[in-house]
Amino acid sequence: MAAVDYVVVLVFFAMLLGVSAWVTRRHASAEQFFLAGRKLTWPFVGFALIAVNVDAAYAINFAGSGYRFGILYGHYEVGATLCLVVLVFALLPLYRASGIYTMPQLLKKRYGESTHLFYSVIAILATCLTLPVGTNAISKTLSALTGYNLWLFAAIVVPVCVALAITGGLTTVAYSNVVMGVIILGLSLIHISEPT
Repeated sequence: MAAVDYVVVLVFFAMLLGVSAWVTRRHASAEQFFLAGRKLTWPFVGFALIAVNVDAAYAINFAGSGYRFGILYGHYEVGATLCLVVLVFALLPLYRASGIYTMPQLLKKRYGESTHLFYSVIAILATCLTLPVGTNAISKTLSALTGYNLWLFAAIVVPVCVALAITGGLTTVAYSNVVMGVIILGLSLIHISEPT
């Protein structure tokens, strides 16, 4: 990598950490932590959700798989869209009316403490099993670009991401997703506009 590449990567991470630190100033209640104090507007939340789902790895993966396997590979997205429509129009109003913030909270209210505990353990295990995949991907990418050991990047990325999510809750996650989404969208538009 050239010096300008290092500068771009450092500016990106500094901007992401700066935005995250700025929005993590106050979180006094569970509502502020899990619902961002109910201050995020629907366009902001919608863009954050799209940004987190349509990241660079997703775009590269789906483009390559679509080329290799054809349109069949897109069936997942059609199914996911239908599930989101049901969630938004049928289930979300019920959740909002009952004041539920999280899935474990819903299970506790509906089925009792044992189901709540069981789901919480499964969710934590699933996160612990899937987190290394993303960590490995970003660490390998940064290692290939810089020539440094991938364990160095894993040792930096994991604590920073965990600290930001724990200290900032949904507000930090949403803002960082929007920042990354704007960057991905901007770079995609630049790439599309380049002459071939």
